[in-house]
Order: sequence, then C-alpha cells, then structure tokens
Amino acid sequence: MTTADTVRYEILGTLAWDRGRVDIQALGGMTGPVEVSLDDGRGIRPFAVAPWSEDPSAEWEATAPPLLKRLRGDWVCLPFGTPGKPRTDLDTRWLEGLDVNLESPDDTQHGSCANSRWVLESEEAHALSISFAPDVRFPIARIERRITVADGNPAIHCETRVAARRDCELQWGVHPTFRLPPSPGSFEIAFGAGKLTVLTYPGIFEKGVSRVAHARVCDGLDLVPMIDGTTRSFSSLPLPFDTEELLLVAGHNGEARLTNKSERYRVVMNWDPSVFPSVLVWISNRGRGFAPWNGRFLGLGIEPVCSAFDLGYAHAINAHSPLRALGIPTAARFSSGDELVTKYSFRFESIL
Repeated sequence: MTTADTVRYEILGTLAWDRGRVDIQALGGMTGPVEVSLDDGRGIRPFAVAPWSEDPSAEWEATAPPLLKRLRGDWVCLPFGTPGKPRTDLDTRWLEGLDVNLESPDDTQHGSCANSRWVLESEEAHALSISFAPDVRFPIARIERRITVADGNPAIHCETRVAARRDCELQWGVHPTFRLPPSPGSFEIAFGAGKLTVLTYPGIFEKGVSRVAHARVCDGLDLVPMIDGTTRSFSSLPLPFDTEELLLVAGHNGEARLTNKSERYRVVMNWDPSVFPSVLVWISNRGRGFAPWNGRFLGLGIEPVCSAFDLGYAHAINAHSPLRALGIPTAARFSSGDELVTKYSFRFESIL
C-alpha cells in the first residue's frame, strides 16, 4: 500500500460511548463501521460496509473511483449524482428545456467531497467535527460535519454546514446506506405520516438489470409498476431477485422507519424536509455483477436530497424538470458569505 493509500484509508477519529462506537474515515468523511448497543443489550451494525473495502490489492483498486474503494455508512454528496454532460437517453419529458451541453462544475461522482480526504477539526468525548475544502474553482468554499452522541442514548446526531464562496445553485444530499439481512422480505421501509408520491427512474438505471418501469408516478412503495406490466412492493426487502433500482419519494415528512425483522431492531431516521424535500431509495439487491461489486452487495440507501434523482447538474437546474412541475425542488441556492446548516439523526430501537 502506498503512502497516498495510507492517508486515504486513515480513520480520522472514533466516537465511543456507553451505547456504541462510530469510526469516521478520512476518505469521503464517511462513518463506519457503526456499532450500537440497543436498550435490551444486543449489539447491532446497522450500516453497510462494502465487502471489498478491506482489500486494497484488488485488480480494480487502481481505476475504481475513490468513493467506491471503502464504501460505507453515511456521507455528504455535493454536488449529488453523476458528473459530465447530462443523460439524454431518458423519457422525453425529462429532455424538455434541458441544456445538453451543460457540464457539472465538479467532475466526480457525488462530488469531490465524497472522493477526497477530509480533515479532523476537533474531537471531544461525545462529539467529532471534520471538514473538507473544495478546489477554489468550485463555488462551495467549505463543508463541515459534526457528529454527536450521548451516554444512555442509542442515537447518532449529524450536523452539516455548507459555506459558499460564490452564489450558486447546486443539487446535494446525504447518503446513509444500510445493511440488509439476506432473507427476502425481512426488512421493511416506512416513511412519516403524509401522502407519499413515488417517482420511478426516468430511464435505465442499471443496464440489463433494472426492472422498474420508467418515469412513472405512484402512491407509496407497495404498487410500483414494473417493465413487464406487473406491480411489486418495494416496502419489504430484500427482493427475491437480483436487481438495482432507484426510486424518488416525496411527501415523507422528513422521517424514515427502517425495520430489520430478522435482527429485531428499527432505525428511525429524521431530517429537515425543507432542506431535503426528496429522499432517494437506492435498492442494491446484488444486481451489479462487475468488479468490485461481483454480485455480493446487499444494501439500502435512504438518501435525503435536493436533486433530480442522481442525474447531475443540468437536470437539477432545469426549470422544466418533471419534478419541478410537481412542486419538488431539485437544487438548493447557496449564497456567498452565508452558511446553510442542517441536522439529521438516527435512533436505534429494539423490537419484539
């Protein structure tokens, strides 16, 4: 392993309290592994850690995006989604008003902040702060994360601060990724009280693998239309077949309840819906057969965002986006000299 690799894989700090332990790595400022002791004394590891992340000698190590190399836990994406020019192989409604020559101001998947080394700002008994400073060509000057815990409380609290060097409009979000148990239907997803609107991906999400019908709108996760004309529930996972899917959910009231029935615990996740009006549900159901995935990753992203799926900058700022037509914001405005501050949290509960 080279010196650069050693820095990349550095653990910046660890939060340890009477109810658990959280490691925070330098690469992407990602949390993980995360261990939590429930009220009944059982220990859990609720977040995903990619099975390949401890093998830096793999063939793909030299070419894989840094984001993938030690994929785990939770991190910030700014800008959210894919770099480069926008996809045009989508439902035609998504092409109206789209500037097909407009490229992202950041050329990495989910932004440089998800692919670069963060630095430790402060470490206290129950709080840890880290930061990332993007290149001066990027309109965001600084991103900070502060993660806190408290004795007697099986919960993790996160605060994110974004300071802009220039006025800009960008899509962004956070990316918690949870571990799924292997048994089909043993993990349930529910959102806060309210009328859910679920939108399916407007094109092929994973070529030759994804099965959900394109550019459809439905109420809730229980009757999602499929390409073959059937419907399927996505509120119970894992699915009984290998796939990769991405759904966008609005009307969530800033809460997700994730129940692992196999291991008898629930994660209650809360965020500010005025900051993140949508949540992406990424179902990685062993669908990617290529390296480093190799058909072995089983995870669930519950990703609060202000973004047009993961389609990148041009789609996010397109005033004619079908999401904006539904009143769903797709990009945030950042003002020079101001800080955008938002908080989100995870609470862990034992169930019978």
